[in-house]
Amino acid sequence: MIQDEPLISVVVPTRNRAKTLKYCLETIVTQSYRNMQIVVSDNFSSDNTKEVVAAFNDPRITYVRAERPLSMNENYSFALQPVKGDYVTYIGDDDGFLPDAIQYGMNLLQNKKYAALTWRKIDYVWPDHKVPERRNIILGQSDPLLLEVNGMRKLKLFAAFKEGYNKLPCIYNSIIKMSVIERVRAENQDGIFFGGVIPDVYSGIALSPFIGDYLQAFFPLTVNGASSMSSGVMQGLKERTKEEEELIKDITPAALKSAYHADMGSSTSVVSIAFGEFLTARSRIKSVKWPRPRWRLYVKRLIREALQSFNQEAILASARYTVGRRKLFMRVPRPKLGLTPAIYTQPGYFLGQMCLPLNLVSNVKHVADVVGSLMPKAPVKGRGVASYLLSRWFQFSFRTAVEYYRYLRS
Repeated sequence: MIQDEPLISVVVPTRNRAKTLKYCLETIVTQSYRNMQIVVSDNFSSDNTKEVVAAFNDPRITYVRAERPLSMNENYSFALQPVKGDYVTYIGDDDGFLPDAIQYGMNLLQNKKYAALTWRKIDYVWPDHKVPERRNIILGQSDPLLLEVNGMRKLKLFAAFKEGYNKLPCIYNSIIKMSVIERVRAENQDGIFFGGVIPDVYSGIALSPFIGDYLQAFFPLTVNGASSMSSGVMQGLKERTKEEEELIKDITPAALKSAYHADMGSSTSVVSIAFGEFLTARSRIKSVKWPRPRWRLYVKRLIREALQSFNQEAILASARYTVGRRKLFMRVPRPKLGLTPAIYTQPGYFLGQMCLPLNLVSNVKHVADVVGSLMPKAPVKGRGVASYLLSRWFQFSFRTAVEYYRYLRS
């Protein structure tokens, strides 16, 4: 019965992306989980966003529209206001849920009443991406592992640059209990939950000290889309139109430089944004005993990211800026060519990237259907994890040995 299922609110912040929003909503309204609220937060769009939402004629959809253009942070906060669910998750308007993913995730959460479930995402580059050679590919990693982890322990690993922010319980690519969000809001300065600049990153950092034990899945429940209008895509472009500059004006290098710690420079790298949001949360939530900032490790991670980025010069310039400001005795190298990710696939496992045929797969709903099998029927957890990882290591070692033998014989 529906009354036995907790209400989950699926929140979709959107602005002028009706073309991709349609397919995103298709992946949500077709979910098998019944007790669901779908919040579409329209950030003052000038396209046919309202008409696209209305065409679904679904009573579960709550449509709200801002009266003026909002920053990303403001729109995420605005979208949180009509939420009624016991649990909440945010998803981008060019992203999508795998078939039955919400039912799958809620089943995992309800088994032991965890406060959160986070998962690995599969990335999808839409056919209209700004960089032609990246178009219509999927990339990422999937494994049938499910672990019980602790928020504060994960935060300490993140602060020591041993794990990325995406292992934290971010409201984006996670299902979070609303009561924990309310607790963070109460502890946050000014009573604001999204207190940083990049709301999904900030949310994972701010939630970690309060979440306790949660579930971490090494397989996807969602597809993360990168379309021509994605903020991350436009942010990474070396040249932008006036319209594109206006759309991301609150997350440009100059905006981030003014918002983050004075010693960080102006890089828009993933490492910089994660570290900047960490320092912001640390300054806003005073009741938490936060891990100390590791500036030397931050520079090392910047250098590592730069050497595999299209924006090497900007990231390395930021690293030099921090070295100078913090008076660190470190050498920052010159730009080099990036590395090509490995490609390896087998049933139930995916690592690397794959080019998709455009005549068969052309939007995020198609991709969600294609990669839906990556959600395992019975995830490996508990004591089985160690044996699974050991067997995986043997498989890779054996495959490497075979490939090397063939190379020598050729």
